This record gives sequence, structure tokens and C-alpha cells, in this order.
Amino acid sequence: MKPRLERATRQIQGQVTKLDNRLERLKERDSSTFKRLVAGMEKHDTEMSAALSNELAEVRKMAKLVSQSKIALEQTALRLNTVQDIGDMVATIAPAMSIIRNVRSGLVNFMPEAQHEMGEIGNMLSTILVDAGQLGGTT
Repeated sequence: MKPRLERATRQIQGQVTKLDNRLERLKERDSSTFKRLVAGMEKHDTEMSAALSNELAEVRKMAKLVSQSKIALEQTALRLNTVQDIGDMVATIAPAMSIIRNVRSGLVNFMPEAQHEMGEIGNMLSTILVDAGQLGGTT
């Protein structure tokens, strides 16, 4: 079971890295859009400013979602790393699976490549949970 926990943790860390890269790109896009917005406002180009303002709001909304997802995955990885015994494992993995499902549904719209990997992570955690139940004699 330990190798599967380690594998799940590595996959989560891989997703955290991808989210970190996406967050960096979003920050760059935020900065460039903001600069273009300021330039448009200085030129009194209200049409362009309004469009850029909407774009900036969307970029910031995506950045917030990516950032929250990254934090949730980091917390999940930390929890998996601190699992001590079967009881802790069940108490840790059940909420972790919920977090993975929520992160997956939140990312699917603008980061579809994450859907498959997040599904694999969820399946792996589900299998670990079933195995833990069998070891504990609860299934």
C-alpha cells in the first residue's frame, strides 16, 4: 500500500507543478493585460478598455481557481505524506478523494488535460481506501 500512496503523492506533486506553471503564465497574462488596459485608458479608448477589463477579470478568476486548486492538492499531498496507520489512512483519504473530485471538476473547463490524471489519482486513492478497509477487516 505504501508504494501506491507514494505514487499518488508523486502524481499529485506533478499536478501541482503543472498548476504552478499555469499560474505563472496567468500572472504574466494578467500583467500584460493590465498594462494594455492602462494604456487604453490613457488614450481614452473606452471600447478597448472595457474589453481588456473583462479579459483581466477572467484571467484573475482563472488564476484564483488555479491557485486554490494548487493549495488543495498541496494539502492533500501533505496529508498523504503524514498517514501513520490504517485508521488515519481512511480518515485522510476519504476527504482527499472529495478534494480531488472538486479540483478535477473545477479545472476541467480550462485545463482539460488535467481531467484524466486527476481521475487516475482519484481511482488510486479509492483503491487504497478499499485495500485499507480489507486490511482492517471492515469490508
